[in-house]
Amino acid sequence: GGQPDGLILLSAWSRLADVAKAHYPDWMVKLLLRERYDSLEAAGRVRCPVLMMHGERDSIIPVEQGRLLAGRFPAPPVWVAVPDADHNDLLSKSIVWKEIERFLLSLSVKNS
Repeated sequence: GGQPDGLILLSAWSRLADVAKAHYPDWMVKLLLRERYDSLEAAGRVRCPVLMMHGERDSIIPVEQGRLLAGRFPAPPVWVAVPDADHNDLLSKSIVWKEIERFLLSLSVKNS
């Protein structure tokens, strides 16, 4: 399969283990977590434009993980940190929808 025209990531993590370690002791994560879900590794294979948005007050996936991931794509993504957003209210912020619209319009211009 080919690459998509674009990729939108909301509250993206670096690695699943990193998310778990933000909430549980390291020993517990190593003992119990079997899945990897390594976004840092996967990012290097992405060849389409990327929009990333993350709430700066995200209490589930720390914004630092999103910033770390943003640096792993071959081409720098559009990065939008949403100052007053947590994890579960990100989509309630109008800036998120405006940025999604802007990104999708930029893709349609490239593909026309």
